[in-house]
Amino acid sequence: MPSHGPDTEEIHMRSKLPPQPFGHLDAPTIRTVRLGEINLFYGWLFFPDKSTVTDIQVLCGNHVIGSLKYGLQRDDVLRGYPNWSKAKYSGFEGHIRLPAKPYAISFRVFPYTRESRQGL
Repeated sequence: MPSHGPDTEEIHMRSKLPPQPFGHLDAPTIRTVRLGEINLFYGWLFFPDKSTVTDIQVLCGNHVIGSLKYGLQRDDVLRGYPNWSKAKYSGFEGHIRLPAKPYAISFRVFPYTRESRQGL
Protein backbone atom coordinates (compact mmCIF):
# COMPACT_ATOMS: atom_id res chain seq x y z
CA MET A 1 0.00 0.00 0.00
CA PRO A 2 1.33 3.54 -0.66
CA SER A 3 3.04 4.90 2.43
CA HIS A 4 1.24 7.25 4.77
CA GLY A 5 3.68 9.12 6.97
CA PRO A 6 3.01 11.60 9.74
CA ASP A 7 3.33 14.49 7.27
CA THR A 8 0.77 13.27 4.77
CA GLU A 9 -2.96 13.71 4.63
CA GLU A 10 -5.68 11.27 3.70
CA ILE A 11 -8.41 12.71 1.52
CA HIS A 12 -11.86 12.50 3.05
CA MET A 13 -15.03 13.89 1.62
CA ARG A 14 -17.72 15.51 3.74
CA SER A 15 -20.54 14.48 1.46
CA LYS A 16 -22.55 11.43 2.39
CA LEU A 17 -23.86 11.09 -1.15
CA PRO A 18 -22.31 8.40 -3.36
CA PRO A 19 -19.98 8.10 -5.05
CA GLN A 20 -17.28 9.05 -2.55
CA PRO A 21 -13.63 9.21 -3.59
CA PHE A 22 -10.78 7.51 -1.75
CA GLY A 23 -7.29 8.94 -1.89
CA HIS A 24 -4.24 10.52 -0.37
CA LEU A 25 -2.57 13.95 -0.53
CA ASP A 26 1.19 13.33 -0.72
CA ALA A 27 2.18 17.01 -0.80
CA PRO A 28 2.18 19.63 0.41
CA THR A 29 2.21 18.53 4.01
CA ILE A 30 1.48 20.57 7.10
CA ARG A 31 5.26 20.96 7.52
CA THR A 32 6.08 21.85 3.91
CA VAL A 33 3.17 24.08 2.86
CA ARG A 34 4.25 27.64 1.99
CA LEU A 35 1.57 30.27 2.56
CA GLY A 36 1.57 33.15 0.09
CA GLU A 37 3.53 31.08 -2.43
CA ILE A 38 2.97 28.56 -5.20
CA ASN A 39 2.84 25.00 -3.86
CA LEU A 40 2.98 21.71 -5.72
CA PHE A 41 -0.04 19.59 -4.81
CA TYR A 42 0.13 15.91 -5.68
CA GLY A 43 -1.35 12.63 -4.59
CA TRP A 44 -3.85 10.09 -5.78
CA LEU A 45 -7.55 9.44 -5.66
CA PHE A 46 -10.19 7.25 -7.23
CA PHE A 47 -13.80 6.25 -6.82
CA PRO A 48 -14.12 2.66 -5.53
CA ASP A 49 -17.41 2.31 -7.43
CA LYS A 50 -15.46 2.70 -10.71
CA SER A 51 -16.77 6.21 -11.47
CA THR A 52 -14.27 8.34 -13.39
CA VAL A 53 -12.87 11.60 -12.02
CA THR A 54 -13.46 14.53 -14.38
CA ASP A 55 -12.01 17.38 -12.30
CA ILE A 56 -10.33 18.11 -8.96
CA GLN A 57 -10.61 21.67 -7.71
CA VAL A 58 -8.68 23.19 -4.82
CA LEU A 59 -10.71 25.53 -2.65
CA CYS A 60 -9.76 28.12 -0.08
CA GLY A 61 -12.86 28.59 1.99
CA ASN A 62 -15.62 28.65 -0.65
CA HIS A 63 -13.42 30.01 -3.45
CA VAL A 64 -11.84 27.86 -6.16
CA ILE A 65 -8.15 28.73 -6.34
CA GLY A 66 -7.10 26.13 -8.92
CA SER A 67 -7.57 22.75 -10.56
CA LEU A 68 -5.32 19.71 -10.53
CA LYS A 69 -4.33 17.56 -13.49
CA TYR A 70 -5.77 14.08 -13.03
CA GLY A 71 -5.00 10.67 -14.55
CA LEU A 72 -1.28 10.38 -13.85
CA GLN A 73 0.15 6.89 -13.59
CA ARG A 74 0.66 5.63 -10.02
CA ASP A 75 2.10 2.11 -9.99
CA ASP A 76 2.51 2.31 -6.20
CA VAL A 77 -1.23 2.83 -5.78
CA LEU A 78 -1.96 -0.08 -8.12
CA ARG A 79 0.32 -2.31 -6.02
CA GLY A 80 -1.50 -1.21 -2.88
CA TYR A 81 -4.98 -1.57 -4.37
CA PRO A 82 -4.70 -4.22 -7.12
CA ASN A 83 -8.45 -4.96 -7.14
CA TRP A 84 -9.43 -1.39 -8.05
CA SER A 85 -9.33 -0.83 -11.80
CA LYS A 86 -8.92 2.96 -11.49
CA ALA A 87 -5.89 2.78 -9.16
CA LYS A 88 -3.18 2.77 -11.85
CA TYR A 89 -4.10 6.19 -13.30
CA SER A 90 -5.30 7.79 -10.08
CA GLY A 91 -2.53 10.37 -9.72
CA PHE A 92 -3.06 14.11 -9.62
CA GLU A 93 -0.83 17.17 -9.43
CA GLY A 94 -0.79 20.88 -9.97
CA HIS A 95 0.82 24.13 -8.86
CA ILE A 96 -1.50 26.28 -6.75
CA ARG A 97 -0.78 29.67 -5.19
CA LEU A 98 -2.01 29.67 -1.61
CA PRO A 99 -3.12 32.81 0.21
CA ALA A 100 -0.72 34.40 2.70
CA LYS A 101 -3.12 33.89 5.60
CA PRO A 102 -3.96 30.40 6.83
CA TYR A 103 -7.37 29.32 5.56
CA ALA A 104 -9.00 25.92 5.32
CA ILE A 105 -7.97 24.25 2.08
CA SER A 106 -10.32 21.61 0.68
CA PHE A 107 -10.91 19.67 -2.51
CA ARG A 108 -13.95 19.31 -4.72
CA VAL A 109 -13.91 16.16 -6.83
CA PHE A 110 -16.21 15.74 -9.81
CA PRO A 111 -17.15 12.24 -10.95
CA TYR A 112 -18.14 11.46 -14.51
CA THR A 113 -21.85 10.85 -14.51
CA ARG A 114 -24.61 10.82 -17.10
CA GLU A 115 -25.48 14.38 -15.99
CA SER A 116 -21.90 15.65 -16.41
CA ARG A 117 -21.75 14.03 -19.87
CA GLN A 118 -24.73 16.11 -21.03
CA GLY A 119 -22.66 19.26 -20.53
CA LEU A 120 -19.92 18.06 -22.92
